[in-house]
Amino acid sequence: MIISKAFIVGAVLVLGQQVASGQFINSRDLKQDPDKLKVCMARAGVKEVGEFEISLQYIERVRQYNPDVTFVISHGALAECGMNTGSGKYGPLVWGGENWGWHFIRPAQFKPGLSTPEGENMAIKACGEAAKARLNRANFDHYAFFMPREVGGPSHYTAQQEANLWRGQFHTLTDRGLSVAPYDIEVNGTEFYKNGGLDLTGVSVLCLFSPMLEIKAIKTMDVKDSPPPAAKR
Repeated sequence: MIISKAFIVGAVLVLGQQVASGQFINSRDLKQDPDKLKVCMARAGVKEVGEFEISLQYIERVRQYNPDVTFVISHGALAECGMNTGSGKYGPLVWGGENWGWHFIRPAQFKPGLSTPEGENMAIKACGEAAKARLNRANFDHYAFFMPREVGGPSHYTAQQEANLWRGQFHTLTDRGLSVAPYDIEVNGTEFYKNGGLDLTGVSVLCLFSPMLEIKAIKTMDVKDSPPPAAKR
């Protein structure tokens, strides 16, 4: 079997890229310029740098177009600060979510994890059953929940979900009155009960779990019927 020199060189380059992309360092080891870091944080609107892991290859790629880059976590994303050539100011140029080049440092999570359909269903069922036992009401019918989410981490409600929460008089944020740690899991939705009529009675439910799906808190609140819309004249 004959293997060309070009093939060997190409294979080595590919392997080198794979190895480089797999080399992650903790954000504490970035050794960022303290003055730039202070300005970056202030203009990104954060008081703490936030801990994350970042690929050496990703850093080098960013430095090709932003040599003075400073990285901080801002509002659930990674902010890349540098000199804005249009304004002459040093500050955030790019915000980006988790990707191949960086990720948040998460604690151990229950298996198979919240990022899988199976894990989402497990969290929903755990909340639904725990709330049903806590309420201990007759004539249970069913429960319906939003997708579970991590709190204190990268995940946030969409604007539509927030609107639905307000309209349905659900609990809106887990950190209101609850002790929430980064990457705790929130499940938010409604349990429904038969009341003798065609409509069902709703009870708003919020469950807070640890990353290992251990229940930390349950909040419940009867959902009041919205008044009928006013007749148009």
